Amino acid sequence: MNMKRNHGFTLAELMVTLAVFSILVTVGVPSFNQTLLNNRQVSSLNILVGSMQLARSEAIARNRRVTVCASSDGATCAADWSNGWVVFVDANADGQVNGAEVVLRSVNDIANLDIAPAGIANNFMYRPNGRMMTNNNIRTNTGQFTVCDIRGSDYARSIVVDSSGRPRASKYNLDGSAPVCP
Repeated sequence: MNMKRNHGFTLAELMVTLAVFSILVTVGVPSFNQTLLNNRQVSSLNILVGSMQLARSEAIARNRRVTVCASSDGATCAADWSNGWVVFVDANADGQVNGAEVVLRSVNDIANLDIAPAGIANNFMYRPNGRMMTNNNIRTNTGQFTVCDIRGSDYARSIVVDSSGRPRASKYNLDGSAPVCP
């Protein structure tokens, strides 16, 4: 008895395998891209909220003003929050890193996000009572940031600071409206 053994795949089997693989890649890649963008945005939101919470808790613990300002180099304040920020003990309450002021955190590796402040200029500080003060105005205790990526306003998120000084990530602005990308 002479039995012939087959090794390998037939052309039909190979074509069916390639077709199934193509369908899976076509369906899976856009979904994976969406997940990747969501994770980058949430991660950056959490880093900014964490920096704000650090500033607030350090202001209370040290009984001193702690400032958070936009910064691209971690050593000087700038105007664009999308390049990063720095958290420091603001000994002279001028809103600028200078002299021997202690830098508590420096962040400058934000993943392709636009971060636009509303009611906050290029810096804000937490007072020793834990409340936020913006634009050197002791009466301005609230503010927000709108965080956008390449997907636009439909996926925009806000970081809102209520009158108690607590920051939180939200799908809505302080006034309840949806965030709009600049």
